[in-house]
Amino acid sequence: MGSGSKKAAETEGNGWMEGSGSKEAKMKVSESAGGNGKTKMVTRRLDKMSIDIILKDHPPFKPFTYTTHNPFIQCMFASDIAQYEVDCEFHEYLRRQSIIRGYAEYQLEVTDDEN
Repeated sequence: MGSGSKKAAETEGNGWMEGSGSKEAKMKVSESAGGNGKTKMVTRRLDKMSIDIILKDHPPFKPFTYTTHNPFIQCMFASDIAQYEVDCEFHEYLRRQSIIRGYAEYQLEVTDDEN
């Protein structure tokens, strides 16, 4: 369900800008699927170099589509197309923020054991 671009952003370890609130964490207590795990929203910051790498090396995957009257297949395509649109918007957000600020921030919801 997560964005491929965000996963790429998470794995770009060299681009994290340390200090000045680079990993601000705000607790948002909620129940996870496991039942008793707490989650929190974490703000991550990517520098311009990491954004350029993500935009160049991890372009959004364009979904394969074809015309069909089968509603099940149409539903599968709709899900892929929706994810593609989210990835494209995330890439555009990263690109614009790198131009305006020189970095970009985004938020992730993580559990206590992922942090």
